[in-house]
Amino acid sequence: MKKLINITTISLLTLFIFAVAILTAPKMTKWRYQIRGYVQIEGESRPAIWYTDSIDHISDDSITYHNSDGSRVVIDSPYILYDNSK
Repeated sequence: MKKLINITTISLLTLFIFAVAILTAPKMTKWRYQIRGYVQIEGESRPAIWYTDSIDHISDDSITYHNSDGSRVVIDSPYILYDNSK
């Protein structure tokens, strides 16, 4: 009986350690760039996030990229660009 309790305890402890390892593992990003900026909705400025793998143009007042459907996206300043490739 004592042996069964020890095996159960070891199994539960091992399962707990694997669960913690999986939940705390570094997350893989699907997109190369994340852009945080703002959009105007009904006259109000609201925070927004865009994800893309390519950027066409960066300037002081805007950043531009193309969606997979070919549409052009222009994000006006202020924005923050995160490069997830590193």
